[in-house]
Amino acid sequence: MRRLLTVAAASGLLACAPPPAAWEQAEAPLRPDSPGNREAFRFDPGDVVEAFDSPGGSFRIWFTRSGPHAVPGADAEGTPASVLTVAQRYDEVAAFYEGELGFRPPLADDIVANANGGDARFDVYLVDFGGVGDGHYTREACLADAPSRCAGYMAQENDFRGYNYPSLDYAVRILASHEYFHAVQAAYDADQGSVLAEGTAVWATEQYDPSLSDFEAFVDGYLENPDRPLDEPLPGPVDAFSYGAGLVFQFLSERHGREIIPALWALCEDGAAGAADPYWVDVLDGLLQASYDSRLADEIEALGRWNLFTGPYADPEQSYAQGANYPAVKTEIRGLPMQDQRERYYRLSNTYYEANPGDREALTAALVGDADDLADLRLFLAPRGNRRQLEPIPLDLQGGTVVPVGADWTTAVLWVSNGGQADQSRRPGVCFGSPAEVEACFTALGGTRPEPEPDAGPADLGPAADMGAPPSDAALPDASAPRVGGGDDDGGCRAAGGPAALGLWALPLLVGLRRRRRG
Repeated sequence: MRRLLTVAAASGLLACAPPPAAWEQAEAPLRPDSPGNREAFRFDPGDVVEAFDSPGGSFRIWFTRSGPHAVPGADAEGTPASVLTVAQRYDEVAAFYEGELGFRPPLADDIVANANGGDARFDVYLVDFGGVGDGHYTREACLADAPSRCAGYMAQENDFRGYNYPSLDYAVRILASHEYFHAVQAAYDADQGSVLAEGTAVWATEQYDPSLSDFEAFVDGYLENPDRPLDEPLPGPVDAFSYGAGLVFQFLSERHGREIIPALWALCEDGAAGAADPYWVDVLDGLLQASYDSRLADEIEALGRWNLFTGPYADPEQSYAQGANYPAVKTEIRGLPMQDQRERYYRLSNTYYEANPGDREALTAALVGDADDLADLRLFLAPRGNRRQLEPIPLDLQGGTVVPVGADWTTAVLWVSNGGQADQSRRPGVCFGSPAEVEACFTALGGTRPEPEPDAGPADLGPAADMGAPPSDAALPDASAPRVGGGDDDGGCRAAGGPAALGLWALPLLVGLRRRRRG
């Protein structure tokens, strides 16, 4: 028989014990059922809080049967069905992450101060979030000899009444798969920044259950901002970019196999591969070179290419399998000829300009600047027409590639890829238009070229020139500032222990799914 434990939330029955030497924390952390706790979401004094152990044995679910925190079906005999659903889903998620994806489990919390949770089971507290959130994972203590590895617990909305989830089970599947993955991450390194933390959590939910709409609801946060540094979160309380970066990790897993993500996390642990404090961007570049015969700069280019084949331009044979379910990547609409003296291209980014060729018979483009301005940059022309995206054509950076305009072209996308990992951005001039217009622009911006190579003639587009029939059917901070990766803003507990939470506060309405506070 599964044990059903009962404690009084404000009775003071939980004994305090000094934290073992293996853990580093400034004071004994308190949880939603701890007497005198100040958690934003907690049981009320006098609530009778019960605990139910999951069938798989790895989780303990804490709940009450009365008051604002009561779970659905609380008046039924035995364990409420809603509590059993929560327990079963967490068991299912843990088995998938460990058995199917190969991630390690979260650190056990059985030696955390205050005897929190009572044993090594992962604790989930079902409390009322009052409509301002749906759940979050809290890190409460970290290892003294590995302060980036932490243990914690989960608080989750008790009944989801008034939320726009289609069912309680649907909500639990999203919350369990996303929030529990933050606990998995903390078993490796809790200080890698929100892009890796939230991006891979959104990715993990998609791997667990692709029928959930969470991933699709978030990806526009990235596709609306492809020109910002990949590892730089958006400022402000709602960081849609970090969540949308789930698409980047989906790209990596579709391109190389999903085992690349657990391999990445394993190499982020302090001391892995001899690195005292690895940073995920550097780790990813090394992993690609060592195991995938690639480099991060090449992956940024490939990511930029895949992003063109989204929304109405989706093509699963060339890009994401579900690209038709994603919005089209953001392009900046420009008129031709285009002449900008100093554009800014951030590290690890892709920038897209879209223009109507008009009556021009050929197009070209050039970047104008010295070696530092042009370092790490790659330039492409990607024609569009009849709701089709053609294969992007590589361009010489200084206007040496001339591309004949196809009869069915409606627009052409000029795409600049910056695969550099350096902190500073690149600031070249940009010219886009007919060969004569680009030459005049290049001269006006003070461009100089080396001695020309023998003329090879215009680029051979081959079959790309034939469009064929239509298918059936942000203001950025200066990237020269230190890059974000290991600070405390993502809920890290490196310095002194103490409670910390990964949470998304007040996320707006996305694709009909009313998002609440979530980590």
